[in-house]
Order: sequence, then structure tokens, then C-alpha cells
Amino acid sequence: MKRNWLKTIMASGLCLSMLVGCSGNSSSSEGSVSVNISSEPPEMLSFLNTDSTSGNVLRHVVEGLVTLNPENEAVPGVAKEVPTKENGGISEDGKTIVFTMNPDAKWSDGTQVTAKDFEFAWDQLFSPTNGAGYASTWAPLIVGAEDYLNTAMILQEEFVKAGKAKIVKEKNSEGEEEEKFTVEKSYEKEYNETLATRTEENLAKKGWVASEDGTTFTVQLTGPYTYFVNLMAFYNFAPLQQEAYEAAGGLDTYANDMEGFLGNGPFKFKEWSHNDKIVLEKNENYWNADSIKLNEITMRMIDNTNTALNEFENGTIDMIGLTGEQANNLTKDGQKVLNYADGSVWYFEFNHNTKAFSNVKVRKALSLAYDVNTYIDTVKGDQSTVANTFTAPSVNNGEFAKSLGNLFDRPETEADYAELKALLEEGLKEEGIEFKDFKITLLGDTGDDALKTYAFFKEQWQNHLGLSDSQVVIKQVEFKTRIADMQSGNFDIVFAGWSADYDDPMSYLDLWLTGSGNNHGGYSNAEYDKVVKAALVEADAAKRTEYLKQAEKIIAEDYPIGVIYHRQRSYICSDRLTGVVRNAFSDLDLRYAEIK
Repeated sequence: MKRNWLKTIMASGLCLSMLVGCSGNSSSSEGSVSVNISSEPPEMLSFLNTDSTSGNVLRHVVEGLVTLNPENEAVPGVAKEVPTKENGGISEDGKTIVFTMNPDAKWSDGTQVTAKDFEFAWDQLFSPTNGAGYASTWAPLIVGAEDYLNTAMILQEEFVKAGKAKIVKEKNSEGEEEEKFTVEKSYEKEYNETLATRTEENLAKKGWVASEDGTTFTVQLTGPYTYFVNLMAFYNFAPLQQEAYEAAGGLDTYANDMEGFLGNGPFKFKEWSHNDKIVLEKNENYWNADSIKLNEITMRMIDNTNTALNEFENGTIDMIGLTGEQANNLTKDGQKVLNYADGSVWYFEFNHNTKAFSNVKVRKALSLAYDVNTYIDTVKGDQSTVANTFTAPSVNNGEFAKSLGNLFDRPETEADYAELKALLEEGLKEEGIEFKDFKITLLGDTGDDALKTYAFFKEQWQNHLGLSDSQVVIKQVEFKTRIADMQSGNFDIVFAGWSADYDDPMSYLDLWLTGSGNNHGGYSNAEYDKVVKAALVEADAAKRTEYLKQAEKIIAEDYPIGVIYHRQRSYICSDRLTGVVRNAFSDLDLRYAEIK
């Protein structure tokens, strides 16, 4: 989100045809293109990345064991070949995978990429102290990962239970209370020594190991996950050279800037002007450099869609995303607007640690008391669709979502809305909250177009639930700040999106597992955990699908989030640029692009 901030692979997802009738030609030099990514990438350290904006940059500067081609098929990356049972790379039980390194794979400084770079990167991904957002999502798949990841948490629970530590509440910079683990002073040495010992012991049991000579990387899985090889294209699993990482300051400063960043992808950093642009240049040390046609990519950070369109029409940028209104106007003018399903689902995430949103009746009322069709028609104005399931229809060629039908009983009449208002009042009363005292802050991104979205839902809640203007406060912050606020639980309701990292419903449904790194609202449901975890280890495809369906139905009954719509995106592309891949698993991929 997802990614991600997030799949049928659609032909319209490929900008392979020429754009007719563009306003002018790009002023970019030969072999160079300029595209808009809208905002500063918030997290460029691969094992910490959870957002698609950073992912769109990372896709071009780092490469995993495998990578995905335009048809979403795994093809060799750093691994010499894609492991299968037929070539001996995957064991008969599907639980052991051996990746053999490509001897031609190099870092951008010309040094060899080895299996040890992957082992080190995964050590960081699952470190109990690094706080990687997706670590808890991936850990159940790999032998030893959960034990290693949860080392500190388990020890903290033991110390609290033994009276050697306590959980205290402290106010953060926003004046809101946060829980903090505090060890009694006399037990600090014991805690630190025990943590160090257990961390070392658990790491020794890990199921990801490089051979002594660095030529093979072996992964032991907890189950026969058929999607795991494709998952290796995701940034979290990219290699990391320990020497470069530590020289650049490690966790605190590595990848905060281009200085000291070492990549192994088809491009490398040339310039990074924060909140303005990133310039990438072709990496001549990339093992498959001959296949890369572009010499330079400029990624602009223009958050105003009208400014971006003006630049496109003036020929200073080659590709931009469009609002629904812009897309419709350009289509009427005879311009060729391209569309693709990006696999993202958009929703309201509730903070379940607040009194009001611990109540399912309150969550349900706010999840349904608006007209999604009106929102799509009047605010988005694009080809997005009302969400009938949480998992996007683009996953599994649409078969999974189709099998579930419409799970959400959305209101159609005034009587339906009246029932939701009564439900809200009932839920608040159960929590001892007077209706007039109920106040919520809706957190979202900056920008006029974003504000139109938040204002629409605020007005809908006012009209259908009887909330006053002062009871719903819109709080717009920079994208990077919103992500940080979500991760720290600093919100009431946040307007958020998620896109799949791999072609399976699990890429959506494991979000709401208790303790998941992306479960920012703190939702916890024992039955939900049970069916999702059962699906994680189930080898029988039919049984696994049933578990996943049960998880979807729990979402539609318990409303951990308010599911709104599945996004279709529109964009316009210069007539000189071809081969751009845009689909549900590759939001922006210029590795196959070229200038005509």
C-alpha cells in the first residue's frame, strides 16, 4: 500500500500504443523522459517500504531475486533462473526454495551481488528492533521469522508479567496518549542481556541462509506457498549490501538521500531534490543493461493536478496522472486518455483504540452512510467502481471477487439512512457517549482534489447521520506525515488505500490480522485471525479459498474498516514514449519503455 498504496492484467494497463493529438512535444533530451509521481517518496529503505510512491522509484533502482515482466510473470532478477520443481529449485513438498545467483549481477558500483546481501537484508526486514511495516505480514511464511521478529515483544510481556517492567501512558507531540514499555531500573541490565541472547538464538534458527560462497540462497517456508516466488520481486526482499548500509548510517539515515545509496537495478540515482524531483540515470553495471532503452528518468513531484496538466501541454513532462474531470475533458477534445485498474481498494480505517470506534454499530454507520455512486460520478468522475468486496476484482482474474457477489448492504432509501443514524446513536449510547459530544477527525492528504473527497464524505455524514459541521473535522497533512500518523495510531479515521503486492487475496486480507504491521487501527478479531491463518498454511486450493471467503464476510459484518471503492486510474502519455507498463502490480514501470 500496498501497494502499498496498491489484479486482471489489462491491456489498457500498457502504454504500448502511440498517443494521438498531444499538445506539443516533450522538451526532454534524447533517451530521457519525465513523469510525475506527485509527491516525495516517504521511505526508500527497501525493507521498510510500505507505500507505492516510494515503490515506483525503488522498482527502478533495486532488483530482487526475481522480477515481474509486463504480463506479471516472474522472470530472472538476481537469481540466474526462476526456481521450479522441474528445475530442482523447489522441493517436492514446496517448502524449500533454492535461488542460484546470477554471476553477472552487480551493484551500481560494479561489485558483485551475492546471496549474503539477501541474507543481510532479510535479517534487517525481520529484526525485532527495526520496525519494518510489512515484517509481520511476511514472517508467518518463513521458518523462524516470527520467532525472531517477536523476540522483543515476547520478552516484554514476560517482564511485565513478572513485575520487572510496566506499560505506561505518555503524551506524544500531538498531546495524545501513547503506551510505552518501561523496564524497572534494577532490571535494565537483565532485560538488555536477555534480549541480546534471545535475539542471537532466534536469528540462528532463521529459514533464510546464504551459502558460504554466496552463490545460493535457500529459503525454508512454513507452507507450500505457490505465490512466494513471485513475491520475491517485491522491494522488501531486495538485497542490501551491509558495508554500504552501515557506512551511510544504517537504519536512521540510509536511503534518506542519494548519498551512500547503493542499488542493483537498471537505473541509479543522479539527483534527488527533495519535494521537487528525482533524476535516475541508466546503470551500466546492471546485468541486463542492454535491454534498457532509456538513458534518464526524471520523476517530478507535482501534487497539483492542474499544474501537472499545464506542464504536459507545454511539453515539459511526458506522462501524468489525471483526475476524472481532466480525463473526461481531454477525451472530449480528442486526446487519447489511457486507463487501468490499479488493484487498489479505498476505505476508511478506524482507530479501534478509541472508545467510539471500538463499537461495531458506530463503525457500520460511518462505513455506509454515504452514496458511493454519487461520489464516483461527481467527485472522482472516472471509471472507478463501487467496492462489493475488500479484495480488488483484478486479483485472480476477478474470479475470487465474483464468487463473493455483493457483500455490503449499502443504503438506497431515506429509510435505510435513518436506520444507520439510529444505529450510530445506539452504538454511542452503548459506549456512554452523548451524540452531541461525538467528534471525529478525518485524516487525509493535502491538495484540493483530496479536499473534495473529504468534504463530500463530511457532507454525507452530516446529511444522513445528523452530525454537525463542528463534529467532523478534516485534517490534511503531507503524504509522508499521514503515513507516520497512521503508523503511530495518531488518528480517529483515516482515508486510506491499499493495493496488492502479489496476485492473491491474501495480499489484502492479512492486513487486518491482530498485530499486523499495517493494521494501524489496532483491529482484533479472533475468528478473523483463525480463518486467515488457516488460509496461510492450507495447501488445498479449494479449502484455502473458503477460508479467504470467510475472512471477507467477517469484514462485511464487523466493519474493521469502511470499504468504499476500487480505483481505476487515468493518465496521459506523450506520443514519443512507448512501452510503459501500468497495471495492478506495477503502478509505474519504465524498465521496458523507450523513446520513438
